[in-house]
Amino acid sequence: MKINRKIICEKCHGSGSNKGDVDTKCKKCNATGRETKVVRQGNTIYQTQGLCSGCEGKKFVVPDADKCDGCQGNKVVKESKILTVEIEPGMQVGQQISFYGESDQFPDTVTGDVVFILKPAPEPTIFTRSGSDLNCKHEITLVEALSGAKILLKHLDDRQLLISTNDIVQPGERRKVPKQGMPVLNKPEKFGDLYIEISVVLPTSLTKDQIQNIQKVLPLKQLQYNEKEIVACDLQKISESDENLKRQKQRQEEEEHEGHHGGGPGVQCAQQ
Repeated sequence: MKINRKIICEKCHGSGSNKGDVDTKCKKCNATGRETKVVRQGNTIYQTQGLCSGCEGKKFVVPDADKCDGCQGNKVVKESKILTVEIEPGMQVGQQISFYGESDQFPDTVTGDVVFILKPAPEPTIFTRSGSDLNCKHEITLVEALSGAKILLKHLDDRQLLISTNDIVQPGERRKVPKQGMPVLNKPEKFGDLYIEISVVLPTSLTKDQIQNIQKVLPLKQLQYNEKEIVACDLQKISESDENLKRQKQRQEEEEHEGHHGGGPGVQCAQQ
């Protein structure tokens, strides 16, 4: 990983002056980079703080004639450096990898660290991670749910997993593939599990012959009822227009309800 940082100028050893190690601290602000100004308005006196007008907040002053040729009086120069970031198997998103003392340098200041924070790759993936386990979703057909399915998944390391179900799978059922998750941190020989949430895609239409064949294998549930005491109804699909009408009706009912409760004119008392 390439980083750009500032390091102390080797030519002037961080003094900013070509005269060597001289005192360049700003005397006006006592090397704080800030100065206090007093403003009088009438009988009121205000104190404000801002950047020092002598050093412009740099905390040091180097005369133009004495500025170092290497850093132009800035005490530091830019440097590019390569850091090798080793990501161990099983490391989690959000973990930090620190490089001690590799941040920007400045004279008389403790150099900070460079910290890398692990984030998920931007490439799309079907997997989500939970610790050392992986989770994903997969769709199968009704025939596969009843008679067995073969699921082909491409793993994060490009391996192809051929996963078989040998019994009936219920819609929304969650199943596990042992040891096909992520490696466990500091235990590369151990792996988490892969969990698959399976949804069953039903056919959108069937012919009469297909329905009859299905009913031969899977007979309908027989209900006990008195025909004289029932009302026969059909269960219909809900269209988008039906949903829009429903929402419009709800809004009208809410407006009418508000109008009957506090929305109308108040009762006034007549004076005699």
